[in-house]
Order: sequence, then structure tokens, then C-alpha cells
Amino acid sequence: MKAYHFDQKGKLTETCVSRKELADEFGLNIRDLRPVFSALQVTTILPRNKSIIVNLGFIKAVLSEKSVYFLQQHKSETFDKFLNELITQYSEKDILKQSFHLVILEKILDAKMRQMCGKIDGIHEKVEQTLNAVKKHLSENVLENLLTIKKRTSRMEVRIREILSATQDVLDDQESLMELTMIDTTATRDTHEVESILENFLEQMEDKMGHLFRMKEDIEDTQEFVELKLSNMRTTVVRTDLMATMITLILSFLAVIVGLFGTNIRNGFEESRAAFVVLSVILLVIFTLSTILIKLMLKKLDIL
Repeated sequence: MKAYHFDQKGKLTETCVSRKELADEFGLNIRDLRPVFSALQVTTILPRNKSIIVNLGFIKAVLSEKSVYFLQQHKSETFDKFLNELITQYSEKDILKQSFHLVILEKILDAKMRQMCGKIDGIHEKVEQTLNAVKKHLSENVLENLLTIKKRTSRMEVRIREILSATQDVLDDQESLMELTMIDTTATRDTHEVESILENFLEQMEDKMGHLFRMKEDIEDTQEFVELKLSNMRTTVVRTDLMATMITLILSFLAVIVGLFGTNIRNGFEESRAAFVVLSVILLVIFTLSTILIKLMLKKLDIL
């Protein structure tokens, strides 16, 4: 697999490594490297035998006391940007204050946080646009966008929960914290520094989780608004259809009367203009009164 080797002196070397080569170099079990060689985006922060195996999606790495391997399965602009920033910002002076693996771990977590912030901000902007569109005009395209945004928000929520869970598992496991601390053989066994890095990352992720939760509430409120609006539209259609049906029924009844006078059987009124006028008036009155009566009845039943 394509990989980038980065050492304490800030030198970055492009190379290719296999799972066995990494396992031999760091004294790891081959199955421990599954998270960084698998195509699955399973969040992992795993201390193992004086090394850390990290899978945070676009960053997959194996860190040790003096060097780190970044593994790249697919071309990624986000990953390339991270490497460029790492080379630019890294200084050997950093490791005088903090162990090399903790410096790199902190930069990886910071890069992941910035990526998540960018994605959440993008979702937030899309949510705002979609909610405004729903209020202005309810169309099929707007509803499709709303559904897409909801799916993106749900996927992001799952992703953040995985990251929170992986980070919290390390913080809750004192043995894991000690392993992270003891990677650097020259450092003290105080876990405070590791806890500080992970807790800071955890707090930021929880804050983003809260932001995401509020966006989900906005989307759900909008969905309820859409459902109410559609329900009101359906009710209006049903009422209109009911009135049209009742009017059709009245006209059908009147058509029977008209039909009697339109038969071929002679009744003596065929040539009478007065009979035509009187019948027309009577039919109009019957139609008007029947329509008003039915409308009042439907209103009384709270149908209209």
C-alpha cells in the first residue's frame, strides 16, 4: 500500500509498505493493522506495543516514538492538504516540549476536527437554504433536498458518535492511557498530557454533536411543518372534491327533470316559451337552495 513515512526531523518520504512489513517493524500482530489497511472507515485509536494505530477516515496512520507511517488507499485532497500543513508547521522544537507521537497525534486530531467542522458548516448552510426554500415554495425539488440533508445529517451523527466512542474508550481505559504515555521511553509515566489532548478533542466533538443535534431538530420541525402543510392541502382537495361531487349530484337530479321535458313524448309544452322560462327559474332556485343547504349541512358537521 502507498504510504508516507514522517520522522522526528520532519522528513517526509513516499514509500510502499505491506501489512507484514509494518507488523515486523513495530512488533505488532498483523490483525492489529486491519483498521488502517481496511477500506472501512472504522474509527480507531488503538495503543499497541509502543505504537498507536489510528484510523480517522481520511487519515490512517501508525505512530511510534520516532516516526509515523501515513497510509493512503485512495487519492484525497484533504489528506494531501494535511500532509502539506504537517510539513509546514512541524518543527523539531515541538518534540522538546512534547513526545513526538503525541505531537503527531494532536495534529491528526486537529486535522480531523477541522474536517468535521467544514462538513458540519456545509450541512448547516445547506439546511438554512433548504428551510428558507420550504417556507417560500413547497416543491418536489425542495422536498428531495430536505430528505438528502436529513440523510447527510444522520450519517454525520453516526460518524461523530463513532469518534466520540473511540476517544472515550481510550480515556476510560487507564491501561490504554499508560500505553500511550509509555511509547516514548524517555518520558515520565504521567498520563495527564495524553488525557488533556484526548479530552480537548472530545469536548470539541461533543460541541459539534450538539450543533448537529440542533440542526436535526430544525429539520424535524420543518418536516412537521411540511406534513401539516401537505395535510392541509389534501384536506382542501378533499373538500373541493366533495363539493364538486354534491353539485354534480344536484345537477344529475335536475337533469332527470329536464330529461322528462326533452323526451319525444308530446306534453303540450314544446312550443311554450313561458313554460321554458318557468322551468328554468324553478331549476335554478332548486339548484341554488340545494347547494346552500348542503354547504350549511357540511359546515355543521365540520366537514367544510
